[in-house]
Amino acid sequence: MNDTSHIEQRLARNRIQREAAEAKREALMRQLAELLVQGRAAGLPVAVMSRTAGISRETAHKLLRREHQS
Repeated sequence: MNDTSHIEQRLARNRIQREAAEAKREALMRQLAELLVQGRAAGLPVAVMSRTAGISRETAHKLLRREHQS
């Protein structure tokens, strides 16, 4: 019978890393949404903000709507 405990340990570490990465991604998306709101309040066009942030205008509008509803 094979000892698979080393694979299970690696799988568990991988899970922890993926969960941490997802939490970081969510935090960065919240920050992005807040920056878009600040940019809109300062008069920046969505096209400029989306280009600068490297996101589509559609994504920018979605994040702005989500922040507006919060």
